[in-house]
Amino acid sequence: MNLLIGFAIGITLLLVGLGNLNYTWRRRRMKTIGTIVSSQVERVGESELYKLDLKYAYRVNGRPFEGSVIDMRVLNPHGAEKLAVSYPQGKNFELFYDSKNPESSSLEQAKGGYLGDVGIAAGGLLVIAVMIFLEVED
Repeated sequence: MNLLIGFAIGITLLLVGLGNLNYTWRRRRMKTIGTIVSSQVERVGESELYKLDLKYAYRVNGRPFEGSVIDMRVLNPHGAEKLAVSYPQGKNFELFYDSKNPESSSLEQAKGGYLGDVGIAAGGLLVIAVMIFLEVED
């Protein structure tokens, strides 16, 4: 029974790690040009926190798409305004999208992730190898 559980954990870790690597790789590779449609700083409720609500448009293979980012970083009004100035309405910019799901986009290229994803997949392989070793020992 323990062997079965170990294999299940190993296979799960391996699949999650490889799936995440695949997703990150696709997002890194596809890029296009987008245009800022609106960039607004909004207060979060009655608090002293602010967020940037950003909407943009882009095309993939001639098809139009829209994306949005609501930056929920804790910002004072000056910090939020400074961030908004970086994305003025009408500005063109490079953005990244998922080749298999072009509606999914981001303003920044997927970063990192590789080391963690490789670690998860390697951990899965290690668990499987240990389970095989323990089975051979018995």
